[in-house]
Amino acid sequence: MSRRFLSIFGLVFLVGCAPSAPPAQPAAKQPAATSAASAPTSVPTRAAAPAAQSAAQPTAAAAQPAAATQPAAAAQPTAAPKVTGAAPSGTATVVQGPTITHLDSSMETGMVTFNPSIHIFDTLTWRDDESNIRPRLATEWSYPNEKTIRMKIRKGVNFHNGDPLTTDDVVFTYQRVIDPASNSKHITYVKTIGEVRKVDDETVEFGLKTPDATLLGRFSLIPIVPKKVYEALGPDGFNEKPVGTGPYTLQEWVKGQRVVLKANPGYWRGPAKIETLVFKSISEDNTRVAELLTGNADIVTNVPPELATQIKASANAAVQEIQSLRNVHVRVNTKKAPFDDVRVRQALNHAIDVPLLISSILGGYGVATPGGVMGPGVWGHNPTYTRGYDYDPAKAKELLAAAGVPAGTKVELQSAQGRLLGDREVVQALSGMLQNVGLTAEIRMMDYDLILNEFSRQYNEAMSLQLSSNANNTADADYNYSLNFLSTNRGLYWSTPEADALVNKARATMDEPARLAVYQELGGLMVKEAPVIFLYDQVDAYGINKRLQGYKARADELIYLYEAAVN
Repeated sequence: MSRRFLSIFGLVFLVGCAPSAPPAQPAAKQPAATSAASAPTSVPTRAAAPAAQSAAQPTAAAAQPAAATQPAAAAQPTAAPKVTGAAPSGTATVVQGPTITHLDSSMETGMVTFNPSIHIFDTLTWRDDESNIRPRLATEWSYPNEKTIRMKIRKGVNFHNGDPLTTDDVVFTYQRVIDPASNSKHITYVKTIGEVRKVDDETVEFGLKTPDATLLGRFSLIPIVPKKVYEALGPDGFNEKPVGTGPYTLQEWVKGQRVVLKANPGYWRGPAKIETLVFKSISEDNTRVAELLTGNADIVTNVPPELATQIKASANAAVQEIQSLRNVHVRVNTKKAPFDDVRVRQALNHAIDVPLLISSILGGYGVATPGGVMGPGVWGHNPTYTRGYDYDPAKAKELLAAAGVPAGTKVELQSAQGRLLGDREVVQALSGMLQNVGLTAEIRMMDYDLILNEFSRQYNEAMSLQLSSNANNTADADYNYSLNFLSTNRGLYWSTPEADALVNKARATMDEPARLAVYQELGGLMVKEAPVIFLYDQVDAYGINKRLQGYKARADELIYLYEAAVN
């Protein structure tokens, strides 16, 4: 039976009859070896995260530099020789689901913004395909003490308008990000930065309020902007016409339709191989894939299993599959009845057959995380709770009855359309499973921007249950916990003083084993309190036009085409 036509009632039947053993997962590409010559030698990398139970392994594993507790020698710069050869040629078109609404990713977060933006800008650090931190605009860094990060800024780099990159631009960028008046969405993650100061024409220092083991990863997400241009244009004008140091310049932005970028011939690493990049937004799965199969797209995201089969049968396209760092879960509003009762939240988790959801709806394109909001590709993942909540509808009914929730109670289940793999079918399946334990879930599909602005950035009483997710852009547990459950961020529907304290303690703990222990404690609290319905890590399937060469899908969902080419 096609998953697109699987009815709610048919799924309820499957729930009652099908075994709950997890399905075999699609194999992911194995990570390539890292060149020892290119690695910063003085910043230690973490040991690999616990291996996944599934066959689908992330290529961006958990290697991540940690801050030193003692003064560290400077990280060695990675040489970035300029590329030589033929001039940029050809066009590559990327089709994502959600609409691009911002290009200034120093103010906004999220991969929809970041994918075009990272071609326009450069960041201080960079995460390679295996999630190791590398130099980018910062050539080296050191820790004079655990509350100071000193960075050397690359010389000989120019912005698109010809102005040279200076330490003043770096200081301005971060002063703006940490200023609450700027409304940068990054501010929650860099609140430990108390001061950004220019030491000399090559050196910038970050003075921290408290030690912060996460900042090197965060530096890879914040682009450096030109002070003079930004001050001349203002925030809105700069978002409309961004200027960076990156491999591409903005040529055209037709809002709601496309962003067109042109190769920057003066890029400090050498010009890109592709002359023109086009980013489009199409929420409907069939339409995205049709663009690929007709040759109008070179990369399409979130390919559902039945359409992946069509792509694999095509002579001109292929599928790349990889276990993503994006975790999918159902956000629960614990601040209103009946979800303020932990028994109800536990019942919700027992009501959902996650392995069946993955096999019947996602076609195997998921890896269950029934005891957490991150998989083993994220450092800080809690392997103790991989079992989490078993599928047990009888237990769910018992808990709901004990909490005084009458059969037939109506709840609203929200979801964005086109944001996640098979999101409409997933919420239909969830609705059927909740119906199976006596709840009536009414589905509400809406635009991703509406969910983001009305429900994710402010508390909204109307939210009861919401299919949600986050792509972990730093491969560190802090990202998942601080984004979703910190009271000063999006912990709008569940947060506690205990959870806040643990998130902040982990961030300030520079000793890795001690920091990992804090995350294990936090993971245990999450399982006990069940602030979400724990679901799965998404296995991403990208449709790739075979004329696109040198591109490899990443577990963090970043689509970066500087080194790719088109035939």
